[in-house]
Amino acid sequence: MKKNKLNHMAVIALIVGFIALTLGCMGLFPAVIATGGAPAGTYTFYPRLRAIQGGSDVDAYLDRIEVRGRNVTLYLNDRAVAKGRGPRGSWTSIASSDNNYIITNLDRPSQFWIRTNLAGDDISGGIAISFEGVTATRFSLTNNYESPGIIFEEIILDTPDPVVNIPPLRNGTYTFYPRLKAIQAGTDVNAYIDRVIVRAGYFNVVLTNESEGMGRGPAGSWTSIASSDIDYYIQDLDNPARTWVRANLTGDEDTGGIVLSFEGVTATRFSLTNRYEVPNYIFDEIILGEPDY
Repeated sequence: MKKNKLNHMAVIALIVGFIALTLGCMGLFPAVIATGGAPAGTYTFYPRLRAIQGGSDVDAYLDRIEVRGRNVTLYLNDRAVAKGRGPRGSWTSIASSDNNYIITNLDRPSQFWIRTNLAGDDISGGIAISFEGVTATRFSLTNNYESPGIIFEEIILDTPDPVVNIPPLRNGTYTFYPRLKAIQAGTDVNAYIDRVIVRAGYFNVVLTNESEGMGRGPAGSWTSIASSDIDYYIQDLDNPARTWVRANLTGDEDTGGIVLSFEGVTATRFSLTNRYEVPNYIFDEIILGEPDY
């Protein structure tokens, strides 16, 4: 008799579980299916996701998302590549409130989260927007302080970035002969790389306007006081999401040109872009082998 009672209870439990699961899938009983959200880690987007406003693209880009504990932080700036400034639009206005910045679950649009914190971001040069308790892995981000609103229509968190230990570059001087030449809109310009010097965490690129011997600074605006360090960047061609912007600018006595300094570069195959010039000046592929000395 006791065995039959247990079997009866098991059948009831299965029926209740099936009903609960069905209601959960219909969205009528949202507490039935618990989801922990995306796995912890960093999710980098390349190309960066771009926002729209009134159906048109705007200069607001999503660089990456970090999931830590209950917090989900989105990092935004105004550039498609490399470090920039804050994104287009009023994302930091003191007249706005956390309620103006919303994540919406695209798989359950009645579920949403409002901003819980705002900070700066040294890596992208933009801002960091945090939300707490987000369980969605496919969602939108809306700034409705703007009218019409600025929106990232679909953001998908799939697999976090792998943790990779990248060894530093070998210290030394890497000389190029013939010197590498830049292009602008597909046409050669008189901007040459003579050598790259790696030393103590810094990566110094020596540029001149001559294909050999002494010269002057390279063609183009590489030293304009109207430009800034974020206008000159290195991009890892084997992992294009990884970039470094200029950290310093000096002269070079050996070539009569200039030295662009970058910090922490680990790429051995990369491009160098001057985006202060429009169209951009670019050294489209630079490969470091073994240092000369």
